[in-house]
Amino acid sequence: MAFLLAFMQGADAVEADVRMSSDGHLVVVHDEDTKRVSGVSLKVSKTPLEKLRALDVGRVKTRRGQGQRMPRLEEVLGMMPEEKLLHLHLKMGPDGLTPLIEQLKAVGELNKRVRMMSGEVETLMAVKQALPDCGLILHCERRWTQKSDLWLPEIDMMMTVALALGAEAVAVDSRSLAAEPEMVEVMKQRGVKTHVWTVNRAPSARRFSDLGVSGIKTDYPGHLVSSFAKAARV
Repeated sequence: MAFLLAFMQGADAVEADVRMSSDGHLVVVHDEDTKRVSGVSLKVSKTPLEKLRALDVGRVKTRRGQGQRMPRLEEVLGMMPEEKLLHLHLKMGPDGLTPLIEQLKAVGELNKRVRMMSGEVETLMAVKQALPDCGLILHCERRWTQKSDLWLPEIDMMMTVALALGAEAVAVDSRSLAAEPEMVEVMKQRGVKTHVWTVNRAPSARRFSDLGVSGIKTDYPGHLVSSFAKAARV
């Protein structure tokens, strides 16, 4: 599975996108539709677990990925190595919070290494109330507005919301962070970390690292880990 491969390549953490099947099971898949990963178009929230598990979700990328089944959340929780972090990006509705919280309470000590991420303030508030010790990450889908020449939401607004939630970090895309690199220091001064996605080139990763980001999300962890190791030896 990709998560184990990422850890083998030196990743400190993995991100798992959590959705709910039509019959109430939590599964880990990025898109709301299965077309990209399986070649078969099914809406996850409208499809029962048995039908989702029948798909080969690894065959589209490479031949080596063939035979992979859509993982249930409990399977991902069960394979977590010691000392590694798991970021759960919540992409289901409010109905999914009850089973999610039950599963997290059941994993005991692993709870300390799980971070819950969402762009929905109400979702993070509900998680905070049910699991007050769980780390939160505010996921911000930013956009540049030509009319006002601004990236929205603005840095001050993101920081205000993060502080109100008690979130430990804000996650933003690489393009907007490159345009407003001062965000890292502004957040840091108020005790909020900055994570950036999706960074696949080593030079870009090093630039963001030099800015002081606390997390770099990538599709190629082995490549970036190797690049940072080589730079450290120079």
